[in-house]
Amino acid sequence: TLVEYNLFEDCDGDPEIVSVKSFANTIRYNTFRRCLGTVCLRQGNNSTVEGNYFFGEGKTAIYTNENGNSSLIGCGGVRVYGKNHKIFNNYFSGLTGSIFDAAVTITNGDAYNVENPTDLAKHYVPENVEVVFNTFVNNKSNIEIGYKYDKAPINCLIANNIVKENATQIIKAYSPESLAGVSFH
Repeated sequence: TLVEYNLFEDCDGDPEIVSVKSFANTIRYNTFRRCLGTVCLRQGNNSTVEGNYFFGEGKTAIYTNENGNSSLIGCGGVRVYGKNHKIFNNYFSGLTGSIFDAAVTITNGDAYNVENPTDLAKHYVPENVEVVFNTFVNNKSNIEIGYKYDKAPINCLIANNIVKENATQIIKAYSPESLAGVSFH
């Protein structure tokens, strides 16, 4: 599937603005303005997120779940699970999300990847993911690694990105094991 040359404005219906649940997809040359959520590589392997613009423009909202608990949510960039994804040449600016909605989120997983994953409830471990040649400008959270599940990323790479940041740390890791699965160049 190819998703390209679209303008997404105020797309707030689901925390996964574009939810990829298949193999070898390309999401490129799109602009996301004030969208609560992320492009999520949720299932499958070998997808590319390239040349997109993500602008938060200060937008946040209060989310109340079915139990009546409320939390602040924000605009994010790309969240990734699975193998061999490439996230490059994207521009992330003024994003207001964190944790699952950071500019880039490489989560932990709850299952190891298999040749043909079929369980859509699983969150497969990020493996051989490349986050390269992106630009990050004054986001609430730039890159988060290892949130939530118990199986750490494997052999992921963060390299050659440009970061302009005045207020927050560039990388947030949730455990030494998660951070050990990512190399920086």
